[in-house]
Amino acid sequence: MSLAQRFVQRFASPILILLLAVIIGLTVFYQKMESEQHFLYLDLINQLEKQDEHYRSTLLYRRFQMSENFDELVKVEREIKYLLSQLMIHSDYMGDEYSGRLYRQLDLLRVRFERKEREVSKFKSSRALYNNSILYLPTLSKQTEAYAKFEKSSLPYEAHRVMEDLLAYLMNDQRYSSLALLERFEALQREIESTRGEGGLAVQGAKEVLRHSSLVLNSYTKMEQHLKAALAVGVTAEIDQLRSIHQAGQEEEEERSGRVTQLLFLFVLLLFLGLVLAVGYLRRVHQTLQRSHERTTQVAEEYTTIVNATPSGVGIIDMEGKLVKANPALLEIFGYEAGELLNQPIERLVPERFHGQHQQFRKAFSNNP
Repeated sequence: MSLAQRFVQRFASPILILLLAVIIGLTVFYQKMESEQHFLYLDLINQLEKQDEHYRSTLLYRRFQMSENFDELVKVEREIKYLLSQLMIHSDYMGDEYSGRLYRQLDLLRVRFERKEREVSKFKSSRALYNNSILYLPTLSKQTEAYAKFEKSSLPYEAHRVMEDLLAYLMNDQRYSSLALLERFEALQREIESTRGEGGLAVQGAKEVLRHSSLVLNSYTKMEQHLKAALAVGVTAEIDQLRSIHQAGQEEEEERSGRVTQLLFLFVLLLFLGLVLAVGYLRRVHQTLQRSHERTTQVAEEYTTIVNATPSGVGIIDMEGKLVKANPALLEIFGYEAGELLNQPIERLVPERFHGQHQQFRKAFSNNP
């Protein structure tokens, strides 16, 4: 049996078991990595959804806050951009079809968030103008009211009344509307301009009250418009669609992975069966050769016993004419000790003058027995 045959017979089963274990381990590791990617992507989508809800609630909260600190809104905007970038990075672990669909859906989400962010930026500007104007308005109104005590004009009182109606409107008093207030502002503004600078400080103060009131109303109206526009940019449906695309892609990946795993196990099983059959065949061949060797050895021993017991001299030569066996009778006839004739040419037992002729006879017989 050759060295390769002995190696296969001895190590085939352990190597195959090791190969099977490696394939199973790699398959489990690959599926675990896919599962981790799947849950990571879902977690990013859920975080994006929560940040969008937090964005809306923070925006609504800032509507009723006089502070111009928009750090929380900026923080949420940065977090949303980060989540979108992470989703873009992790979208390539699926096949080309679903990765492309995820990229397109994320581009759509990015565009909608940018649109919302632009509206929020306009809301911030309007909010800042509104805060600056409304904070100064009460002080200006008190000054005008104080000056009006020394003036005969009723314009300061009208301006003060319009300002109070504006404040009531800002407190959601349903008796007033922005359009009606603007008409009153314009009418009173025309009346003040008709005085042509008469009326002193009280009239000038009334004019400033009207100007600031108009700024408050306009900035408040724009602030509400931009707020509504920002809140109208919904992304819930787009996020749900993103989740659905990812789920469908994950199911297809799991199905493909399952088919690959089945093919790998089938291949290993066929390989195992082939090696088992090969090992069984080699064992049978080895057993046959071993029995044949044992039989040959037994026959050779019996033949050696017969040759040694023969009273006649017997010598056996190989194809080169060298003695490989000489029985005791032959050794005794020619006067040699045991082992002296082994590997010696047969011509040693032939008279020297016949050496050449004997070699020719022997070669001719070897070529044509």
